[in-house]
Amino acid sequence: MRDKLISMGIDYDKAIELTGEEDILLIVMQTYLEDFNDTYNGIKKSYEEDDFENYTILVHGLKSASRTVGLMELGDLAEKLQDAGQRTDKEFIDAHTDKLLDMYKDACAKLNEVVG
Repeated sequence: MRDKLISMGIDYDKAIELTGEEDILLIVMQTYLEDFNDTYNGIKKSYEEDDFENYTILVHGLKSASRTVGLMELGDLAEKLQDAGQRTDKEFIDAHTDKLLDMYKDACAKLNEVVG
């Protein structure tokens, strides 16, 4: 499984460092997948409504969860958007939210192949 996850762009070693062992990582990944619809739709809705407070909370959660499962690039983008939300930097948010949502959707599709 390690090689498969690494080939998908997951920082396996970091994920194991954060979760402790592969069995726990798999449980966390399942939870990550289960949360997809609520998180994705919540980010999209708060973005469309210019609700910076909820947007920031949701991308913060996505940042943390993504890093926990080894999706560091997604976590890094979420962190930048979290910071932009705290500054109410609509220009940055407008320029990067679609990319975040696309990356999130793609990552979950890939994870589902392994965990689902």
